[in-house]
Amino acid sequence: MVSSRKKGFTLAELLISVAILGVIATFTIPKIMVTQQSEAYNAKTRETMGMISAAFQQAKLNGLVSSNTGPGVITPYINYVSIDTASTIDGWPVIAPTQSCTAGTPCLRLANGGILQYSPTTIFGGTTTMHFIGWTFDPDFGNSSPGSGVALELYYDGMITTRGQIKINSCWQFGCGIMPSSTYDPSWLKI
Repeated sequence: MVSSRKKGFTLAELLISVAILGVIATFTIPKIMVTQQSEAYNAKTRETMGMISAAFQQAKLNGLVSSNTGPGVITPYINYVSIDTASTIDGWPVIAPTQSCTAGTPCLRLANGGILQYSPTTIFGGTTTMHFIGWTFDPDFGNSSPGSGVALELYYDGMITTRGQIKINSCWQFGCGIMPSSTYDPSWLKI
């Protein structure tokens, strides 16, 4: 006698398959979301570094760059949306997890959704390729955890790095000998 039974999946087999897919999704989706957010932060950081570099080159073409030049001379050449003197942003790890935007240390709200803080009183303090001035960049304007911002350092020769990737024995207006350390950069940074 020939059996006419059709092949297929039982309800139990389908439920087990759905449960397995649910477990896989539980572990995979959050990792995908974090990766996408990190990539967005990295893209904003690279874009901001490019803006600072272009602004520096424009200030240099206009004859405004000297050992006494600071971010306040360069920032007018940065394309920003508004100036903020009343917010708190995510600072950089270890040293300053949060930073306040004030009249003395204003922040520039950028079109990319990030915010860039600078100190108008900071200067290169010299004209060697080791002298730098800096900014703090928060890629999501205080919406992540404290310490998730990045310190950006612009050297007198036009090179721009993060604080974690600075040149060995870099010089700030208060002296030389500043060394790179990965602890200065946020965990999401991959530049």
